[in-house]
Amino acid sequence: MTTPITLRELEERFLNLEIPEETLADYLEIRPDQSRPFAPALTPRSDSVDLTPPLGGPAIRAEVLGDVVNRWAKERRRRQFERDLNRRPALPTIYAEGDSWFQFPVFIQELIHHLGADFNIHCTSTAGDTLENMVFRRPEYLTELKRLILLRGLDVRGFFFSGAGNDVIGEGKDGIPALQAIVKPLDASQTPAWHLDTPDCKERLDFIESAYRRLFDSVDEVFPALAYPQLRIYLHGYDYVQVRSLPDGDPHRPFWARDWTGGPLRAKGFTDNAFGSAVLRELLDRLNSLTERVCADYGRGVYVNLRGSILPNQWADELHATSEGYKAAANRFLQVVRGAQ
Repeated sequence: MTTPITLRELEERFLNLEIPEETLADYLEIRPDQSRPFAPALTPRSDSVDLTPPLGGPAIRAEVLGDVVNRWAKERRRRQFERDLNRRPALPTIYAEGDSWFQFPVFIQELIHHLGADFNIHCTSTAGDTLENMVFRRPEYLTELKRLILLRGLDVRGFFFSGAGNDVIGEGKDGIPALQAIVKPLDASQTPAWHLDTPDCKERLDFIESAYRRLFDSVDEVFPALAYPQLRIYLHGYDYVQVRSLPDGDPHRPFWARDWTGGPLRAKGFTDNAFGSAVLRELLDRLNSLTERVCADYGRGVYVNLRGSILPNQWADELHATSEGYKAAANRFLQVVRGAQ
C-alpha cells in the first residue's frame, strides 16, 4: 500500500495546475451520507491521506474537511483562470457562478471544464449552492464582476449562471426534499402535468423567477446595458434528468449518489421510473419556459436550452451527466454563446 500523504501535501497537489485534476481521485472520496442533491460531499480518503490531528488534538470533522476541499477546488479554478488569462489573452473573458453543473470537482468534468477550452473563465461556483444563497443571502456575483470589470479593467463578455436545480429537487423546508413537497401523491389515472399542479410547485417556480429577475436587475443597476453592451447574461435550463431508482433503488448508481429523484417520488407512491421521469420532464419544461421568458424580458439576457443535448446513456446519476454528457451540453452552450456575440 502506498504511504499516505499529509493534508498539506494533498493541498499542494490540488493547487498544482500541472497535476491533472482527475488524478486526485486517488486521494478523495464522496460521502453519500453527507451529500445533497447537486452537492457532492468531497473529503480526503483516510487510507491515502494522513488525517491524524496535529499535536494530539481533536479529530477533524468530516464536514470541515469537505469545506476545505471545496475551498481548494475554487482556488484551483481561480489559478486556472489567471494562467489562462496570461497565456490566452485573445480569448473572451467570462465570469461564471452556479451549482454542481458548473463545479463538480475531480470526479466529473462538468460544463465549465469543457467551456474553458474556448473562454477564460473566472468561476466561483459551489456544488450545492441555491438561488436563495447565490442571489439573496450571500451574493458574490456583483463583487466579482466589479473586481473583474471596474478594478482590473477586463472586458468581460459574459456572465454564465447555473441555478434552480437545488430549488426544485434539493433539500427544502424542514428537511423535506423540495421535489417531494411540490408533487402530488401518485394517481396513475392522471397525467404527469396534473401531479405538478400544486400550490407548492407554483410558489417554488415563482420564487425562482423572482431570483432570476433580481439577478438581472442588480447587474443592470451597476453595469447599465448602454454602457456595457458586451456583458451578456447566460442562463441555462437543465436537460431532462432520468429517474432510475424506482421502485427500490438504482443498482448501477455511482458510489457518491443517492436516490435524488426516486426517493422523493417513492415517498409519494411512485413505483415506475418511466412515469417518474415523465413528471420530471414536465417540471423541467416549466422551469425552462420560465428561464426563457425571463431572459427575453432583458436585453442582455440569453437563454441556453440544453434539453436533448445529453444522451440517455450519458447520465452519471439521477442529476448529473457523465463527463461525455457534459461535453455534449457544453457544445450546445458554446453554439448559443457564439450566436449571441
